[in-house]
Amino acid sequence: MSQEIRKDITQNPITQETCFVPQTHIGKGRRTAVAPGTTAARYLHYGRITLSAEDAAEKFNSEDHEIGLICLNGSASVSTEGETFELEQYDAVYIPRDSDVEVKPGAQGCDLAEVSAPVANRYPLKFVS
Repeated sequence: MSQEIRKDITQNPITQETCFVPQTHIGKGRRTAVAPGTTAARYLHYGRITLSAEDAAEKFNSEDHEIGLICLNGSASVSTEGETFELEQYDAVYIPRDSDVEVKPGAQGCDLAEVSAPVANRYPLKFVS
C-alpha cells in the first residue's frame, strides 16, 4: 500500500449543498456522509456506525486512513491492534492506518461517529474516556 497522501483530490466549491449534510443519524450499519468528491471536504471523511444489540459486528480495515471513533449513544466494544476497548457515551478511540477493526454493539446497541483522513505515517493507538 502506498505511503503517500493523494494530492490529486479536487475540492468542491463551498456551497450549502457541499457543506450541509443532513440526517447523518438515519440508517444502520457503517455508512459515510462526508467524503472528498461529494462535499467541500478535501481530506475529511465522516460517517456513522449504528448497530442494534442483535446486529453482527462491523469488520473493516482502516487502509490508508487514521480513524477516530466517538461513541455518541449506547456502548460498543472496539477491537484493533490486539486490544479491545469498551466505549461508553463520549468515549473515543484513535485507530492508526492499516489496522483491522471490529466494532461489536453493546446491550443497547451503539451509535458511533467515524472521522477519518488519509495519512502517510502510523501513529499510536489511543483510547480516550
